[in-house]
Amino acid sequence: MASETLRPVDLFIVDDDARMREALSVVFTLAGYGVSVFPDAERFLAATRTRAPDCVLLDLHLPDKSGVAVLKELDAHSYPAPIFIVTGDGDISSAVEAVKNGAFDYLVKPLDARAIVARVGGAIAAYAERNGKKATRPTGLLIFPVELSLRRANVRFSHRSREALPTRKWAGGSASAHAR
Repeated sequence: MASETLRPVDLFIVDDDARMREALSVVFTLAGYGVSVFPDAERFLAATRTRAPDCVLLDLHLPDKSGVAVLKELDAHSYPAPIFIVTGDGDISSAVEAVKNGAFDYLVKPLDARAIVARVGGAIAAYAERNGKKATRPTGLLIFPVELSLRRANVRFSHRSREALPTRKWAGGSASAHAR
């Protein structure tokens, strides 16, 4: 049996809030995902022209375009990866509009770290199965040493999680909010 080359599961996070991007990046990096972050729709769309992610977390309200406009531009119904719309101020009409325009799911902040990682993993597996491919799996920690409230992107790390990401900058027990 030939050995397979494992590649990280590639997740794109699109959010104009630097703290939210950083918090989600930390959570998914700990879970073993390869993470790319984008502060606006234009940079994200430029990246999708050269590289297709395995999943996208897309903020509904971006400074340059709405998440729904991005779904339409990507033709999300036929996009090769699940796209989650994430928002802090969700309502039924925007949820319906997002799903009608191809969003896989609509998530309202605050987000639970374990739950969102599980939902993203399930969505990636569902897309792989639907397309007759073997699902890629992240290779990271399955148990999070992280307490996370993504309402205001407050993150507290245990001692063990600081060791898990030695290249990150840590200040006072919180992830730094440096822009990517």
